[in-house]
Amino acid sequence: MGVREDARFGGIDLTSWGKFDLRTPTLRSPMHPRELTETLDQYAAGQRLLELDLSPLSVVIGPTNRPLLTESRVSGAKTARPLTSGWSASLRSALRMANLAGRMDAPVASVTLAWSAIESAGVAAADFETIGKACALHSVRQQLLSVYKSVTDSANSQLRHARWHADGFAAILAKAERSLAAANLGTTAAAHEAASRLRDSLAGIRRRQAEARAHAAQLEKALVPAIDVVRQNLLQGGDRDNPFNMSSWKLDLNDFLDAVLPRRASTPPAVQQTSDALTVLADAAGGLAREQLTAWQHRLAAPSALIDFLKDQQELFHGLLAWMYASRNLAIHTGEFALPADILTAHAGRGIADLILEFVGHWHQDQRGRGVPEDEPRNIVIKVAGRHDELIRHLRGATSCHPLNVATISAPDCDCWHRT
Repeated sequence: MGVREDARFGGIDLTSWGKFDLRTPTLRSPMHPRELTETLDQYAAGQRLLELDLSPLSVVIGPTNRPLLTESRVSGAKTARPLTSGWSASLRSALRMANLAGRMDAPVASVTLAWSAIESAGVAAADFETIGKACALHSVRQQLLSVYKSVTDSANSQLRHARWHADGFAAILAKAERSLAAANLGTTAAAHEAASRLRDSLAGIRRRQAEARAHAAQLEKALVPAIDVVRQNLLQGGDRDNPFNMSSWKLDLNDFLDAVLPRRASTPPAVQQTSDALTVLADAAGGLAREQLTAWQHRLAAPSALIDFLKDQQELFHGLLAWMYASRNLAIHTGEFALPADILTAHAGRGIADLILEFVGHWHQDQRGRGVPEDEPRNIVIKVAGRHDELIRHLRGATSCHPLNVATISAPDCDCWHRT
């Protein structure tokens, strides 16, 4: 029977049954939870009956502060529902593996679980090209949706921040005015000097307040009409109770696609108006939002550009899947749990698993709603990959990308080229 020992290792309580050596130097720099967990694993490696984990109690010690004892708590919920509710039985293993992959802190182990989620859909290492094509096609829809969210959310944030910045000066100004009133009651030289400084400070605050209000008014003048156009033309009027809500839940992606496509002589005035409004919002948002919109305008300018994008996406997914598979094999067969770009690979692997589950789950949901027998997940991946090749054939014979049907590009029994 072992002897119970108490020890402190960098603020971690390593109390356990058994004997182990704790001659490791004291840790003086902050550590990531993953590093702490790996350290505990090293202590437990030689013990078969020993289990060590991080306590919710922790001690934080700063260079000049006293030790602070904290306890991390997680908020709960009043109701709980099964994650698999509404999902087909054939996807429940994949959902379980994807959930575990997201909770695993060790990157390579997370990659292994993400690959298991993909493999449980019936595909294997021989299907890398097929999976890559299916994910590339679905990514067209998802990236266009991401462009809409990025442009509208970023522009809305700029407007809200400008209003908040202008409104914030009211409290600052009121505080400064109270200080000036108090200083004016004094009769000493110091009080007169403080009052003089406060009057200068008040003038500066009022000047900055006027500039902030002018900036907010300028943004409102530019953005409010553009937001209204987007709500009316893309969101069926949007949320009447919240005129600045541009949530995508009512968005028809084909309508948004038409506003991003190059203009033609036959482009309806409403589409041109929407295109101009999106440009205004993107310019106000700046940064990534504007770059994303510009990038997709270039990709949709000619069929050859969209073909290049689809091929690049296919090769990207193919390479990620191959590296996921290699990482999984190294972890299982050689015990290698630290690999180049392992954290990025873990994020990418979970993203691919989510992407596949998204279009396969929607496919099943659509078939269930129509009373049609559900296809096997692997057959769905093969069909979506075939649609990828079909779209490239259409693009090679087309003069523009205008017939593209992105709203149902990866949905069952739909055409990715001819809109209905």
